[in-house]
Amino acid sequence: MDQEFPAATPDMRGLRLKLTWAALLWTVAVVLGGLWVAQYRVQSYRHDAVNSGNARLTSLQDNVENHFRSLAALGQVLARETSFVNFLKQDLAPERSHVPAIDPQKLRPELSTRPDVRKMSEQLKGIVRDFQIRQIYLQNAYATSVADSYHDDLRYSTIGYNFRIRDYFTGAMETGAGFQFVMGRVSHQPGFNFSARVSDGSRALGVLILKTDPASMARLFTDTTGRHLLIVDSNGVVVGGNQSAHLLQQIPNGPSLAGRDKEMEGAYTTIPSPLNWKPITIDVHDQRMAGITIGRERYLSMSSQLKGYPYTVWVLTPLSAENSIQASTTLAAAVLMACGWLVIWAYFRRMERAEAVEQVRRETLEMTRGLPLTLFRYRVSPEGRGKFAYIGSGVRQLFGIDETSLMEDPARMWGPGAQAQSRPPTEPTEFAVDDAPQKHWISVNSTMATTHSGEQIYDGYWLDVTARRQAELRFEAVFAHASSSFMFFHRQKGILRCNPATLSLFGASSFDQLKGLRPWLPPLSLPRQPNGESSGELAEQLLDSYRDGNQPSRFEWQLTRLDGSTFQAEVMLLSLAHEDKDLYFAIVDDVSVRKQTEDALRAASKAAQETTRAKSAFLANMSHEIRTPMNAIIGMTHLALDDAPPEKLRHYVIKAHQAANNLLQIINDVLDMSKIEAGHLELECIDFSLQEVLDQVTDVLGLPAERKGLELLFTAPPDLPAHLMGDPTRLRQILVNLGSNAIKFTDQGSVTIGLEMQHDVLPVAML
Repeated sequence: MDQEFPAATPDMRGLRLKLTWAALLWTVAVVLGGLWVAQYRVQSYRHDAVNSGNARLTSLQDNVENHFRSLAALGQVLARETSFVNFLKQDLAPERSHVPAIDPQKLRPELSTRPDVRKMSEQLKGIVRDFQIRQIYLQNAYATSVADSYHDDLRYSTIGYNFRIRDYFTGAMETGAGFQFVMGRVSHQPGFNFSARVSDGSRALGVLILKTDPASMARLFTDTTGRHLLIVDSNGVVVGGNQSAHLLQQIPNGPSLAGRDKEMEGAYTTIPSPLNWKPITIDVHDQRMAGITIGRERYLSMSSQLKGYPYTVWVLTPLSAENSIQASTTLAAAVLMACGWLVIWAYFRRMERAEAVEQVRRETLEMTRGLPLTLFRYRVSPEGRGKFAYIGSGVRQLFGIDETSLMEDPARMWGPGAQAQSRPPTEPTEFAVDDAPQKHWISVNSTMATTHSGEQIYDGYWLDVTARRQAELRFEAVFAHASSSFMFFHRQKGILRCNPATLSLFGASSFDQLKGLRPWLPPLSLPRQPNGESSGELAEQLLDSYRDGNQPSRFEWQLTRLDGSTFQAEVMLLSLAHEDKDLYFAIVDDVSVRKQTEDALRAASKAAQETTRAKSAFLANMSHEIRTPMNAIIGMTHLALDDAPPEKLRHYVIKAHQAANNLLQIINDVLDMSKIEAGHLELECIDFSLQEVLDQVTDVLGLPAERKGLELLFTAPPDLPAHLMGDPTRLRQILVNLGSNAIKFTDQGSVTIGLEMQHDVLPVAML
């Protein structure tokens, strides 16, 4: 059960590649889909525009035709009015051909002031008001206007003016009805003129003209969708519509106006300028339809010829919504693409987080396997049934059982006191395990969390604390049975804990007698130490010094028992600043007996040294008395040898002489040691022959070397001086001692004594 849930580790590199391809495919799909949707919406919009344009074109055509027919019919009806016939019978204005010099400016006042003209003009004005016509006026048979609904407004009144060349006049006179769009000669305003002949039987008396202008026809061109509604004449000139800026301008692809200046000026007063429109074709569901670009706006153009009139009605339907369709589709595609990318990114991030979580889980498991503890997760259902969801490795080492046994009886793992409960403890609990191969101590602890379903989850650990418990037991054993005093004390709170040796040291029967006392103050210390310093001040200095991180050190302190007796103690102080800056541990030993012993030893040593010095002084002072008899013996044996005694006697004398010399040498060594101990040894500084010293050494060492079968050799550099300054006796003693030791520890071969000069500084040479 090393893991609670098995998890598959995704291949993040492969997943990233797949998601990248998915993002690219999604992008392509969205782009293609967006293009198709945009095209579909545009085509649908154009199709709707065609349908609505056709409907509006039909409506406009019907309205204009009805309007024109009604005006023409109204003219025919009014032309039969008796009042108009009787009025024109008066023949108010002469024919211009008979009176060519008539000035309209003179004729207008003359006619306008006539009562019958004014009466008729008022009648015409009433008709205009009733039928909402722009203007009505009467012309006699000679095309001179003799009555006008605008008789009282000289800006528009046609009274007195002759219009013989107008098509609407000639047409009416010839056929009984006429029609013409023309720029007003007086008003300089364009208008549609509908004429009807007024006759008396077979005689034509004149013409009744009903004039309507684009402003009067505005209701016919009402449109709230931004369409351009136009009426175009046979010259391609706009003569009506809902766009006044286009009036009297020629649409593209109209008939050529070149060479027709006089005709154009007669009809429009000016030559119409071409509109700055660009013809285009627009695809609508596989059909190519005409269109126009006005500025930056595209329009779908549709036209229809009016029946019975030389005019064409045009409907220009704007396609401005195409931009918004493209923008909205692009925006929707961008949002959709972003959403797809976001979903892909979120999925990748989710998998990345899952991988990170899995990696952390694996690392955590690997880390926990390396920790000296075993983790577990224990679930308790709302009904109180518990089971392990996860158990780390190391259960057998801790409890000596396998995971199956642990699953069957989990309560035993919570400690002896937890047998009655089925939940892990939430406070640190330690218990001993006897079932394991070796008794050891286990610490268990956990934290509990409750899920929304009421399930309780305990995440905890088991930790083998055997080493710590054993260390604690060892410490407690040492602490309880140590002969030295161990105490923990606080700078302000005093003694916090101590061992039995401390109670014995201060003569206390229980810890309560020492609890809270500060060892450097009465009753455990004298107010002042033997050197006169204040115990409190000195202790504060020591405590500050060790609290600042200095190494533990020993010092002596005079303490007081509870009965008032004092004793000398040696104290080792240790700061426990890692727990509390004012917490210390001290080891105290009563050194009173040791101090007394040390004093006695110092006195005995002093006496022995004085005895040795006395002995050495005696021997040093008696050296002359000791050497004198030996010198006498040596002298006498020497004299005996000089007298040439017999060979046998000579042999005895030689041995006596050599023995005396050896004994004298020993005596000299003893006396020299005595002199050294007494400080009386003095070195000679005389001129001596080095060869003589070497000969004497040979005499002494030759016999022992010969006895062991060794060859005695001496080496010296050629530049070694023959005579030296110094103490020959000491030099001989040194060489004899060195040679004797070499012979003593050499079994075969030879012994070589080498001499060399270390440095030669005149006038002294060091050997």
